[in-house]
Amino acid sequence: MVFDRRKHTPLLRRSWDETLECSIRLGNVLEGKWGDPPLPLIEDIVQLSEADLLRRRHLGRKTLRELKELLSDLGLSLGMDLSR
Repeated sequence: MVFDRRKHTPLLRRSWDETLECSIRLGNVLEGKWGDPPLPLIEDIVQLSEADLLRRRHLGRKTLRELKELLSDLGLSLGMDLSR
């Protein structure tokens, strides 16, 4: 699938908590509850790699899988290059 930045920009600029229906654990990770920097916007999340996310406290494979599925439902994925 080709990424159309113009089409996705409004979605990327939204906060994850108004866009993703996720578990409490994933929400806490994205909020930075355990000392990691918060990831307030969808664009902050999709630019990270799986390895970046797995370094965050309390985010394991199961929570990563949940996040990838939620992003996929929106036509997004991890490791996206948004510079274009």
